[in-house]
Amino acid sequence: KGCAERGVPEAQASEIFDTIEKFAGYGFNKSHSAAYGLITYQTGWLKQHYPVEFMAALLTCDGDNTDKIVRLIAETRSMGITVLPPSVNHSDMDFTTGDNAIRFGLGAVKGVGGGAVEAILQAREDGPFDDVYDFCERVDLKRVNRRVMEALVKCGAFDELGGTRLHKMMELDRAIERGQTYQRDKASGQFDLFGALAPAAPAKDAKKAADDGPAFELQEEWPDRERLGFEKECLGFYVSGHPLDRYVHDIRRLGCAPIGGLGEGGERDEVTIAGVFVDVRQRPTRSGDGRMAFIQLEDLTGRMELIVFPRKFNNFEAFLDGDEPVLLTARLQREGDGDAKTWKLLGDSCTTLRDARAERATRARLTVASDKVGKQHLPHLVAALQPGLETLGVPDDAKRVPVELIVRVDSLGRALVRLPPSYQMIVDDTAISSVERIIGRGNVAFV
Repeated sequence: KGCAERGVPEAQASEIFDTIEKFAGYGFNKSHSAAYGLITYQTGWLKQHYPVEFMAALLTCDGDNTDKIVRLIAETRSMGITVLPPSVNHSDMDFTTGDNAIRFGLGAVKGVGGGAVEAILQAREDGPFDDVYDFCERVDLKRVNRRVMEALVKCGAFDELGGTRLHKMMELDRAIERGQTYQRDKASGQFDLFGALAPAAPAKDAKKAADDGPAFELQEEWPDRERLGFEKECLGFYVSGHPLDRYVHDIRRLGCAPIGGLGEGGERDEVTIAGVFVDVRQRPTRSGDGRMAFIQLEDLTGRMELIVFPRKFNNFEAFLDGDEPVLLTARLQREGDGDAKTWKLLGDSCTTLRDARAERATRARLTVASDKVGKQHLPHLVAALQPGLETLGVPDDAKRVPVELIVRVDSLGRALVRLPPSYQMIVDDTAISSVERIIGRGNVAFV
């Protein structure tokens, strides 16, 4: 009747009704297809036209799932969007957007709960924090405890407040104690009469004057490996660098192929690659007589899937649970064609980059500016190159190699200086860090 009133022929109306009746019997799949199709279109449009906002929303939604966060961060960076580290002065609870950048949300830092973030944001309403002491005086220390502050230090959320992360970690107990005293006195209404009448001293000077504890070297920092490990622990990814940064010279010397360019030369029976395992999934074979591993291998140029079959599993097993940079050989294999073409690596052998560097190193080459070999720096460099550095915690059996200096002289170019055999470089990350603190990062290479 309704169709007839609207001019729809009876035969057509009957056909439509029969179709609807049939659809009602089994039609939820078509309904879902229509709904998902619409959602796919909407999200695709948002990602194309508002990529920063879209990725920030995804990161916020999955803020409690570290595995998803890591994959989304990688995708965000591949889109050319900068991911800024967490900051007690700039981050909010969720991921926020800026000028083609996304700021990491404090709520997604492991070990920092929602209550602690709310307390930080509430205290920050009175202005940015000056230093760790100011932070401890202003936040609610019942909600922001030491465990929370340790996580904030480790992930770099205090970096802009001056000093190194190691120094701030060493100062935490003292800062918390003073913060508790300050808040307790404020709550009880206790004030120093003379302090109240006198002009207020700058916060940092007052704290420095009151500091009767041991002095810490502000420039001293955790070794790169430890610092980056803490970032991975708290955030799920690296912020201030990459574990491979220290091995740039070695990667070049060892003839490693960059992952970002692997697909340009076709399939290969063997490639040598340096990287880190960022996602590892192990599973038994269907027959139950072996194990396989599916790994996301990352270097400074990109990522690629690495598959380790049972017959090669023993070559990789010792390295699957850590973040140690590795040197491996694998076969490069193509799957699919055209737009569906993908590349995978089939693992063959594996060792740590550290061991590969030590095994093949014959001498150390230190590049130094001429002003670094003067009276001020030379004694420190000489001390670092003397054998028997027990204070560094280096194993007694660590490899030592001869040293040559490449001295940069502004007006004359470079000069090669081979040091006597009594001066040796220990092929160890701790020893390298000790020397680099004198001559600058990236100036130690092994040949």
